[in-house]
Amino acid sequence: MVQKEVLKEEITRRNSYVDELKDKLNAVEIENRRLKVDLNGDFTVLGSLQNEVSALEKQTLSLANDCLQSNKLRMEENALSTQVLKTNMRSSGDQNTVRTVKDMELQKLHGTIKALQKVVTDTAVLLDQERLDFNANLQEARKQIEVLKLKEILDDDLIEMNYEQMLKDIQLDLIQISSGNKTGSLGQANKTVAQANEKMLDSHGIVGASSSHVRNDLRPPQSESFERDNYKRPPSELMVVKELSIDKQELPRSITTEPHQEWKNKVIERLASDAQRLNALQSSIQELKTNTEASEGLELESVRYQIREAEGFITQLIDSNGKLSKKAEEFTSEDGLDGDNIDLRSRHQRKIMERARKMAEKIGRLEVEMQKVQEALLKYEEQTSTRTSKTMHRRSKVQLVDFLYGRRRDSRKQQRCSPCGCMKANAIDD
Repeated sequence: MVQKEVLKEEITRRNSYVDELKDKLNAVEIENRRLKVDLNGDFTVLGSLQNEVSALEKQTLSLANDCLQSNKLRMEENALSTQVLKTNMRSSGDQNTVRTVKDMELQKLHGTIKALQKVVTDTAVLLDQERLDFNANLQEARKQIEVLKLKEILDDDLIEMNYEQMLKDIQLDLIQISSGNKTGSLGQANKTVAQANEKMLDSHGIVGASSSHVRNDLRPPQSESFERDNYKRPPSELMVVKELSIDKQELPRSITTEPHQEWKNKVIERLASDAQRLNALQSSIQELKTNTEASEGLELESVRYQIREAEGFITQLIDSNGKLSKKAEEFTSEDGLDGDNIDLRSRHQRKIMERARKMAEKIGRLEVEMQKVQEALLKYEEQTSTRTSKTMHRRSKVQLVDFLYGRRRDSRKQQRCSPCGCMKANAIDD
């Protein structure tokens, strides 16, 4: 009996232990199923991550544009190994193998992301270097363009200096021809030469006369050969040359050394003042044109021709003023030039200032011409009004005599009709 009781107790304890083990086994199985579900979810997320990393890899490599060939090859090897491991992972059913494959897959993805990061970094460095090189090349190209523009202006200066030298040679030839003549003939020659020079200068866009303030501000350079020739000539010839030559002197040094912004403001202000003068001249031209078209006298034909010529010339000057103002606005400062190009910049400034001076001279001459045209038109109007008043006075005098004496002085002439009702008294006297 005692043994039976002992065996029953052992069986009871064993059954309880078995039940406990069964409960633990059930719990482990439940945990295992949950882990399997989680693992399957992790593999799903891992597969999605692989696809996204692959897409990112393709986009990154396409943006890199085959700049880093070695990194691309290494990335392709990593992608192939990832595909192989993914296939092995799906075909394997062992828990340990799956976990191992998962760990290896994550490591490969980590390596791929690191490689992509390096590709992006290297590509960014390369793009920064290319951008710096492009900016340097762009600055160099701008400097070369500026130098070419200045050289072109220098060529224009040389052509103009050659033309001025030719004019001076012509003047000297005329001086030598007229040196043996008398004082009266010398004055006539001076007048002829001045008119010829004026026509030649007008045909080339150069005006010799100017107001005093423009001449003091801006003066063109004078050739050294002309100065050497002046030293060789006697004083009498030098005086005549000074009277006949164009006023071309050296620009003040302060102009070439003044700050760029001050120079720019000065030139733009001068050009704006010239533009106002041109607008005033254009208004005067339109008014004169209207007045001359109202009268049909043949005496005003020359005045009409001068007005038409001046109108076209003013249009050309307005266009030239606009272009020169735009060029002065776009003229770069000395910061964009090297030390070797400072002389070119100063020559460019002198060229622009010289053109502004010549334009001011032309405007001054136009103002004088328009004043002469206005005076001629006023004189014509005064003469016309005087002739009209004399005619009216003579007619009224004749009519008064006819009214007082009741007869015509010349009976052979046809009697005129009475201009007003009071002249009918003549018929009553008869």
